[in-house]
Amino acid sequence: MVDMMDRYRFVLGAVFSQRPYRLLALGLSGAFILFYLMALPATFTGGRIGWVSLQFLTPTFAVFALALGLLAGLTFTLAIYGFRAAAAARGQGTGVVGTVLAILPSMVCCTPLVPTLLALLGASTPTIFALTGRIQGFFATYEIPILTAALLMLAYALHRTVMRLGTGCRFQPAG
Repeated sequence: MVDMMDRYRFVLGAVFSQRPYRLLALGLSGAFILFYLMALPATFTGGRIGWVSLQFLTPTFAVFALALGLLAGLTFTLAIYGFRAAAAARGQGTGVVGTVLAILPSMVCCTPLVPTLLALLGASTPTIFALTGRIQGFFATYEIPILTAALLMLAYALHRTVMRLGTGCRFQPAG
């Protein structure tokens, strides 16, 4: 446990000791938080994502937006740092795929993602109309558990990214 905490301190200290990465994390987190603040209440706006969604923002959605936005911003920042470090050292990158997979569930409910995927899979228009409502209804019904799962996946993606960066760097435990 101490080793893991030392690894987190080392990696976060190394990344955020550089001003560009601090600004990147701040910008990405802010953008993700704003996106989630507008996207999460879209269930109540008929799927419209935008400023109109903010009037339907609940404390639960605000907490999820803040947590998802911060985790996504940090994970992407660390992943970018890892990719740049890996490119410089010709090593392996970090888990951006995990981050993308963690962000997708929170965007499925009320966006055109479901009909678009059904159309790309070759579904006919009547099939798309029949399935879209059921699929989006499922996501709307189980929105909080799905958002919780997305939050856990993002936390895991951040953890894996920190562990990989800590392993790839010349990690020396404190003390």
